[in-house]
Amino acid sequence: MYFSDSRISFDKNVMYRIWSVILTMFLLLIYLDIKLISINSSNTPDRKKQLRIFMLRVFAYAIIFVAFPMNLLVFDKGSSGELLSFSDKIILSSFVLVMLNALALIPYLAQRNIALFFKLKDVLIYNVGMVVCMLVLLYLGVSQYMAPAIAGLLSGFGFLKKMLDAWDHINEFFDIKDKRIHEMF
Repeated sequence: MYFSDSRISFDKNVMYRIWSVILTMFLLLIYLDIKLISINSSNTPDRKKQLRIFMLRVFAYAIIFVAFPMNLLVFDKGSSGELLSFSDKIILSSFVLVMLNALALIPYLAQRNIALFFKLKDVLIYNVGMVVCMLVLLYLGVSQYMAPAIAGLLSGFGFLKKMLDAWDHINEFFDIKDKRIHEMF
């Protein structure tokens, strides 16, 4: 299928903007790491500044985990399931799976050099369980759209308890329980 030069130029501009956002988020993460080193070097690190860095890291990783797969997804035929090719459906199911895996991975990455709230073992069990569940669902004939969503839901039940415990630990560590947002920072 032939696309006009204006369509190709538009796609390139969108792609360049997405990559500039991703690069900006990586620069933000580097800046936050440098700032965190100076905060942690004191005898009593400021918990409010650590919380601010933790939340900014969660924000930056969330943007990266959304922007990178969005750069890979290009639908030239529309959003109808009948019009998408099989490879587009596989890419879409992989995109949904990456987004669900990011729910567990983003807080784990954001906690680095602050405190251990989330354990790598729990994140890996969630991610591997989700992939296995999705493959079984695809084998049973569930559509490529629904299989990752169902797999994320089913494997999320066991992980939810650990996430709630981790968020309770975050509340204690940063002393933010029952506080409004402006009081936290």
